[in-house]
Amino acid sequence: MKVTAILLLFLIYYACLSATIINIPEDFSTIQEGITLSVQGDTVLVAPGTYVENINYSGKNITVASLFHTTQDTSYISQTIIDGDSLGSVITFESGEDSTAVLTGFTITNGSNFAGGGIHCYGYSNPILGNIRISGNSANYGGGISIVHYSNPILENVTISDNTAFNYGGGIRIGYYSSPILENVTISDNTASGGGGISCSDHSIPTLKNVLITGNSASNNGGGIYCHYYSNLFFDPLNLSNIFLNFAGTGNDLYNVSSIMNVIVDTFTILQPEDNIAWPIYNFTFDIQNAKIEQVNQDLYVSPFGSDDNSGLSSAVPLQTIDYALEKIISDSTNPNTIYLTNGTYSSSQTEEHFPIHCKSYISLVGEDESLTILDGETRGIILFSDDSNLLLSNLTVTNGSWSGRENGGITCQNSNPILENITITNNFGIEGGGITCYGSNPILANVAITNNSGWDASGIYCRNSNPILINVTLEGNADNFGSSCGICCWDNSNPILINCIMWNELTVEIKFFDLYQPNTITIANSDIEGGIEAINTNNNGTVNWLEGNIDVDPLFINTIIGDYHLQDTSLCIGAGINEIEINEIWYYSPDFDIEGNLRPSPEGSMPDMGAYENILGEPQVGTFDDLTFTINYLYNFPNPFNPETTISFNLSKVENIELEIFNIKGQKVKTLLNEQLSIGKHTVVWDGKDANNKQVSSGIYMYKLKAGDIQQTKKMILLK
Repeated sequence: MKVTAILLLFLIYYACLSATIINIPEDFSTIQEGITLSVQGDTVLVAPGTYVENINYSGKNITVASLFHTTQDTSYISQTIIDGDSLGSVITFESGEDSTAVLTGFTITNGSNFAGGGIHCYGYSNPILGNIRISGNSANYGGGISIVHYSNPILENVTISDNTAFNYGGGIRIGYYSSPILENVTISDNTASGGGGISCSDHSIPTLKNVLITGNSASNNGGGIYCHYYSNLFFDPLNLSNIFLNFAGTGNDLYNVSSIMNVIVDTFTILQPEDNIAWPIYNFTFDIQNAKIEQVNQDLYVSPFGSDDNSGLSSAVPLQTIDYALEKIISDSTNPNTIYLTNGTYSSSQTEEHFPIHCKSYISLVGEDESLTILDGETRGIILFSDDSNLLLSNLTVTNGSWSGRENGGITCQNSNPILENITITNNFGIEGGGITCYGSNPILANVAITNNSGWDASGIYCRNSNPILINVTLEGNADNFGSSCGICCWDNSNPILINCIMWNELTVEIKFFDLYQPNTITIANSDIEGGIEAINTNNNGTVNWLEGNIDVDPLFINTIIGDYHLQDTSLCIGAGINEIEINEIWYYSPDFDIEGNLRPSPEGSMPDMGAYENILGEPQVGTFDDLTFTINYLYNFPNPFNPETTISFNLSKVENIELEIFNIKGQKVKTLLNEQLSIGKHTVVWDGKDANNKQVSSGIYMYKLKAGDIQQTKKMILLK
């Protein structure tokens, strides 16, 4: 036993004496030459400088290091750069290197490859990567690092930032039974289609010890982490990691469609994660010590001139981005909340807005003015509703959205039933639907203009297993350059209803049905359809319920070139709508809201007009709009339609005596909810659907009138039982 120990010590001593230090560039001009001429156990020691080359360890279990290795001076990490010149991976391990293969003390940059722009670790390779910075690399998979096929490297004191993957793993891609250990690693500001920070797949289980994942983004899924195909992550419960403020179309911080993930972290974006942060939320358990964002259960205010460092609790201290507000706000069925948007343009270039905006249940987005509160998607889809309920989108323009891999151009609804009210959706592009795309969704559209959008299947509205209700909606000029699209496209048992609508100038046909196996039905009443019933393509299993009041005449918009879709005074669409109609034992009502959300002052006894905008003759009967916006802001009720109660919300900009009254469709007063002086700020009042005698009123349309001194505003709501 003693002889064996002495022999072992001798062998170790001999190995140390026989190991060679190869100095670059003194001994060889390139790092690769030093690696090629090294033997197991050697050290290739690299002086400061930039080395433009692509390195392959070729199975050598050696150390390649900067002078950090001998001095522990971290400044050598930034001074010693290996530049891949976009000719391939900067560093490659692909020949079964073990844990005695070490890379330390470098900046790895400008690599480009199919997999692993910065470092490609493949096929049973298990090196140690320590004290390195990986930045400015790109790949299809694993912009910074790709670790695949039974590879288990150890990453210690590594920074992975500003890398790009066109598919998965902007920072790191881990796959095919690989389980690396990440300790003291920062993964930040990387981008990808899926897994901006980390993409993990195919039975891989990396370990995270004190890992920071922040500021990463994914155009589709998993801004921080994307996990799929029987993979998971192990979060060390002693050396806690931090994950916050990442962004994605779905799952800002986490996206996991594999097994249940137990997330144990020191700091997360919020303490109570929801689907917009971790998707789907039921695939996670959480142990969170701290939150980056303090959540609030109340309304928030956002302005292009605000700051995400503000509280957002009043219009005086607004936030800047809608995405941040959606992470900060909490709501539920008993206390729905609203995010108020002041006028201005919200875009990536101007306000650093993240698109698509992933809405949440029980939260309304309400703009200040439909034509002046603008969501500009630039190169991304704009609004995404996914498995959301009880929400409202109001007083906004949605424009310049573009399909970007998952969500379509303007608004995408997935298993969601939002209310869209006083919305302009224009100049958007989508693969399936340019303006609105519905999958398993039944949105209600009221006073919505869908114009000049384009898409491969439907330029205006695409429906798949969806039943949207359109009341006072204008669709005009929605077409694509190929001439194959249409205004509304129906697939898989879709059954839209159109009431008081205008469909005009949709280039090919107004409405198409597809799918030989699942029938589709469209119901149209009191609407102006260019080409009439013949403009509806029913060749593929479609049925049209063509009800009374439909016409086929030029609607005479004021000026489509400048986007003014109000009606000229001589339009035959004026007064050709209907106030209420029963279809399949359900009553529908015209909302009668104008562009500012006020009750339209139609002549006494007249019918509503067709289209999104009522033709208004003369001056408003009470006050001016400037007066209204000065005194009364953001008057609306939610939910609407409702049963059995709804909450009426409004803001006051000055102290005023307030009267809030409920009227039925005949103009008879039902109940007075308020008659008192109120202070500046937000106020809410719940109407329980009962009259002044505390009796439950019947289903139907009701108006609520708010008076502030000499100024008044009226809106409509629907009670459905």
